[in-house]
Amino acid sequence: MRPEEREQLFRDGFEAWTSGDVERSLSFLSPEVQAGAPDWMNPATYRGHEGFIKWSNAWDEAWDSWKQELMEVRAVGNHHVVARIHVRATGRGSGVELDQELGEVVSVDENGLADFLEFTLDFERALELAREREVSN
Repeated sequence: MRPEEREQLFRDGFEAWTSGDVERSLSFLSPEVQAGAPDWMNPATYRGHEGFIKWSNAWDEAWDSWKQELMEVRAVGNHHVVARIHVRATGRGSGVELDQELGEVVSVDENGLADFLEFTLDFERALELAREREVSN
């Protein structure tokens, strides 16, 4: 898949997820997708569509409000996309305010579906992770 196609795939999947359209979100994900945010929210890795839904629900339960703005999307190597995302959120119950940029790494399989995604603490870490994964593939 060409770099610009991977970037557009990410944008379309991001729009589906942030709009709350779970079914459409799943259409961008491999049935074997692995998702997580080990250096940001929780060390667990969620697998498959069911795991992705569980992961998404955990985010929804933790935050009273959650808004993400896509700042930048960049193809890395032959299989990855990295995104810079600005997040604003208010913790459920605690009222803690979050306003920061995160990185997200997505790997796209041969069928044009995301088979790996991970949130990182920043964009540079996301770029580094994508490059490491490219070398190991």
